[in-house]
Amino acid sequence: MKQVDAQLFDDANGIMLSSLRGIYQSELGLGSRDPYKITRLKEKLIKNYGSRLTILEQSHGSAFVCSSSVPVGDCIAQMKTLQNAEDDSLKAGNRRVLKKAATILRNDAKACKREASQKDSI
Repeated sequence: MKQVDAQLFDDANGIMLSSLRGIYQSELGLGSRDPYKITRLKEKLIKNYGSRLTILEQSHGSAFVCSSSVPVGDCIAQMKTLQNAEDDSLKAGNRRVLKKAATILRNDAKACKREASQKDSI
């Protein structure tokens, strides 16, 4: 988990636990569909890093992991920044999906019109 060490301790940045799970799954050679429970990862983090880590739990959404040397206020600010970036990314992804769906529906409607006009001409 050298990548995690660098991000958390060298750069003093935090990471969302869900993102960390994705990195860990990649390092293990697991696909994104292979289940690797966040609780299991959290247990490993606590076992390996102990008091060197701070894990900020949330009532909804992923927990945030950062170095315990970073002040809690800074951790919260980093967490909010990451959440906003994830929200923006999700919104952009949703827009792409909706645009593609609209194109498919438009094309289907045109095909139905063509078929209907062909039947009327017969």
